[in-house]
Amino acid sequence: MKRETITRMLNGIDDRYISEAAFPDPVSPRESPERIVHMKKKRIVTLALAAALILALGAAAYAGGSVALGPEAAEGIAIEQLAVWREMGLLSRNVIFEGPPTKIVESPERRGGDYWYGRLFPHCYELRWYSGGEYWGTLDVDTISGKIMCAYVVASEPGTEKLFPAELTVDRFCSLLAEYWGFSGYRIEDTIDEDMYHAHWAAVDGSTLLKELPEMYPMNYYLTVFFEGDQEGAPMYVWLSSSDYSTSLLFGNAHPIG
Repeated sequence: MKRETITRMLNGIDDRYISEAAFPDPVSPRESPERIVHMKKKRIVTLALAAALILALGAAAYAGGSVALGPEAAEGIAIEQLAVWREMGLLSRNVIFEGPPTKIVESPERRGGDYWYGRLFPHCYELRWYSGGEYWGTLDVDTISGKIMCAYVVASEPGTEKLFPAELTVDRFCSLLAEYWGFSGYRIEDTIDEDMYHAHWAAVDGSTLLKELPEMYPMNYYLTVFFEGDQEGAPMYVWLSSSDYSTSLLFGNAHPIG
C-alpha cells in the first residue's frame, strides 16, 4: 500500500474521533469510567500505530528509491549528487554551479524512438544553470531514484582539467558511472551514426585518457557505452569537446545529436 493512500485514509477520520481519543466524554451515561479509559487507550494506540506506519513506509520508500521528488527537492538533490560526483572523482572538485538554477523544466516519462534505441526516459526535472559563472550546464534528475541521469557540464575556460582529473581514463570513468547508477559492468562499442553524420566511429581502448578524446576525434566524437543492468539494447553516451574558449562534457542517457 502506498504512503499517499494511507495518508488519504487517515485524513478521512472524523475529527470528533480524534478529539474523543484525547478527551472522552466524562458524563456519558452509556459508558462506565473503566470502559472510557479502555477506549481512550485503544484509540490513542491506534492513531499512534497509524502515524508510525506512515513514517515507516516513508522511510522505506525513500530508501528503496520510490519517492517522487518535486521541483524544489530536485534542486537540492542535484546539488548533493554533484557533490557525490566530485567525491567519487567523476568531476574536478572545483565543478560547482553557483546560485539557484536559471530554470527548472519538468520532463514526463516518455519512450524514445528508434534513434534512442527505444529507451524509456524516466520522469525527471531538468535543472539549467545558464546565468554565467565559471561553470554552467544542465542536470537531469530522476524524480524516483534521485539520481542524475544526464549531465551537461561546461567550464568557461579551456582545459579538460577544469572538468575532471587529468589521470581519469575511459575505463575508470565508465566504472565510476556504473557504480553510481548501480550497474554491474559496462562495455564500450562502436558508435554508428548514419542518420546525422553518416559516420562509424570505432570504440576507443579503455586505457585511453578521457582528456585525449578531443585530440583523437576533434569533430563531434562521442562514446557509446552499454551498462549491464540498464535497459536492454539502450546505450549511454559520453561526449567531450574542447576549444580555445571552453570545455564541455556530456554523459548519460541522452547524446548531443538530434
